[in-house]
Amino acid sequence: MVQKVYLAFLDTLAGTMQEMLEKQRDSLCEPLECKEIYEDGVAWLLFFREVRTMMEAATVHDFHLQDLTRPTPKRFKRHMSALVNFFRFRSDRLAEFDELVLETEDLENRRIELEDGIEQARSAIEKIVSQRKSDEPRVKQLQEENLAHSDRLLDMKKEQSRLLAEVDALKGEKTDAIQKQTDVQYQLQIVSTELTKLQARIVTRPDDIKRDVRDMQVQVQGERVSLGESERKARELSAKMDVLTQLDADIAASMAHIHTSTRRKCIGLSNWIAKSN
Repeated sequence: MVQKVYLAFLDTLAGTMQEMLEKQRDSLCEPLECKEIYEDGVAWLLFFREVRTMMEAATVHDFHLQDLTRPTPKRFKRHMSALVNFFRFRSDRLAEFDELVLETEDLENRRIELEDGIEQARSAIEKIVSQRKSDEPRVKQLQEENLAHSDRLLDMKKEQSRLLAEVDALKGEKTDAIQKQTDVQYQLQIVSTELTKLQARIVTRPDDIKRDVRDMQVQVQGERVSLGESERKARELSAKMDVLTQLDADIAASMAHIHTSTRRKCIGLSNWIAKSN
């Protein structure tokens, strides 16, 4: 009868049922020879261990085996009183315990979520680092291409400056040639006027007049050759100006292509990092 009372308290307070004790007994006696000899003794010891643990939780620290086999009314009453008080205390604390259990479960779930988040972040970082390592050759290549384009652009700027200086010089030569042409035409007009006057007044020695006319024609032909050379230089100057215009357009297109390509790659890398996070 006493054992049934303690077994009921074990079931209520500790959740230990008789079937559990029997399983423990069978597990301990299974390897032994003639286990039937030890089964009852092992069962009593297991039962006593569980009851004593429960009694210590109820602040009874002098519980002995004879309290199960030969209990005295006084001690039995004290033990029952301790168990009842412990049951009441347990009932009062059960709600608080349940709340703590729920909080513990929430904290555990939060810990798992944080660990998963850390693992995902670590994986994302590893992917980013790996992607950066794989992109390093391409980035290095783009940097080298950028340096090459910069050097080429600098050379083109120098060539542009040289050509502009040459154009300025040719413009000056063209101005001088135009001025010379104007002067020659003016002189030709003066000579033609004087020649007309002389022809009107002088009718003798036509050979001298023809010689003078031929000299003037030779002079005029020389001035025309000089004028043609100036016009040729002017045409060359116009062609070089066209080359400079096309060169400026090519430089602008190259710089726009470099900036667009670099900006597209930066945006692509930023989007990939954002998606990884």
